[in-house]
Amino acid sequence: MKVAKKIDQEAAIALFLERAREWKAQALTGRQVVPELVAFYADFWIAGTDRVEEGDRLLFQWGNSRQLLLDEPTDLRGRGGALTQDQYTTEELPYLNFTRQIVPAESDDVALQLSLTLSYELPPLPVRGRHLWIPGLEEIDLLVGDYLLVPEIADLLERVPSSTVALVHGAG
Repeated sequence: MKVAKKIDQEAAIALFLERAREWKAQALTGRQVVPELVAFYADFWIAGTDRVEEGDRLLFQWGNSRQLLLDEPTDLRGRGGALTQDQYTTEELPYLNFTRQIVPAESDDVALQLSLTLSYELPPLPVRGRHLWIPGLEEIDLLVGDYLLVPEIADLLERVPSSTVALVHGAG
């Protein structure tokens, strides 16, 4: 296995936002986004995190929800949760969400999430919301393979999303 390059948290955030702009411009499908995100996770270890103790892991989510209406990848840190209702869709839309959650080791800091959400102007999925945690590199191939076979999202994985939103934000 290739050795991950160690980068600091701010460099990881800048890289994620840069790549999210590229992924959005390329209009990638969910199936195309997954290997990009897995490579970002596997290739870059964020200094100060512990992958063994769940300090740096992936979360894949899917379901139906109101979606943020943001045109550019956005860092919400320091905004004090200043999003308003008019920044969300009025209806719930099917979505695929891919999040890298970082918890600094030996810290009481709030977890930080680098989140990419693909939403689709389609009828709702038959499920409200589901998720899959990928706790580290050891199980990544198996769990990502399982994710790509989830029946209720098979169609979404092949579609270009109607919206791609990338966020950096804290998680309580």
